[in-house]
Amino acid sequence: MASGQDNQGTRRGVAEKMARLRAHVHTAMVDAGLSMGQLASELGVGSAQVLADYLNGRQELPAWVVLRLSEITNKPVWWFFDDQPQGIT
Repeated sequence: MASGQDNQGTRRGVAEKMARLRAHVHTAMVDAGLSMGQLASELGVGSAQVLADYLNGRQELPAWVVLRLSEITNKPVWWFFDDQPQGIT
């Protein structure tokens, strides 16, 4: 049963990282001075409701959205994940 506990821990870790990612998306939107509707339009996701669904975890947040967010908000991609890359060794 240890593997079941390991899987629960992994899922919890992923869920926590996704929650932080969604919080960073919201922070980036506020920092850029964009409304939900404006950001949704710039992203090309269709509507503010779709973006809200991403931020609330009702829909999976696609990687391409994070890449576009990085461009739109002038934040590096790593910023959305809390992990600044280290130098190449």
